[in-house]
Amino acid sequence: MAETDSEDMLKTARAPLPANADLNRRSRRIRILKVLLPLTAVALLIGIIAWPGIISTDANFALTYANISTVNDDLRMISPRFTGSDAQNRRYIITADMATQQESDRELVTLDILQADIAMADGSWLAVSAATGEFHTGRQTLLLEGRIDAYSDLGYEFHAKTAAIDLNEGSLTSDLPVQGQGPLGQLSANGIRVSERGQNMLFIGGVKVTIFPQTGAAS
Repeated sequence: MAETDSEDMLKTARAPLPANADLNRRSRRIRILKVLLPLTAVALLIGIIAWPGIISTDANFALTYANISTVNDDLRMISPRFTGSDAQNRRYIITADMATQQESDRELVTLDILQADIAMADGSWLAVSAATGEFHTGRQTLLLEGRIDAYSDLGYEFHAKTAAIDLNEGSLTSDLPVQGQGPLGQLSANGIRVSERGQNMLFIGGVKVTIFPQTGAAS
């Protein structure tokens, strides 16, 4: 047994040491990792800090999100949720599948598959959904494109291709054809102007109205 142990020790002692090239490569890898790991941590920290930085410091505005990442130098959020209120403390909530910060304006974000829930002057809510949009957090404006659907909890709805919403002023405008429907009938026009959070509504150009017959009305 003692002889076997001596032979093993001799074999171990005779084992070749790593070549200088291998040692140099390992040293370089260690130095690179020592640099990359802190840089990666700093980049992630900057990303987390930068996103709240695009948001207004107004106490009536807040942002939450599920995840944050960078793709091609663009800062992106997964499942963002923007909440805020106007001067009359009427709330709005904007959610989206993804938000991308624009390099040209830190307060401008592009939203994909979004919905805006807006409190109206009479206490009702308007839910507006769109394929894409641009939200300016400083001016509190929302520009929507693609198919736009808006539904009120009072039973009204309208559909458009574009819409510009001023969340602070409580206004909505669209200069492309819109269609609307409510308990009393249907309406179509070449444009729409909504102000005072739904208290004033103006349809522009080519207005067509269909009145639904009232149930139980005399024939």
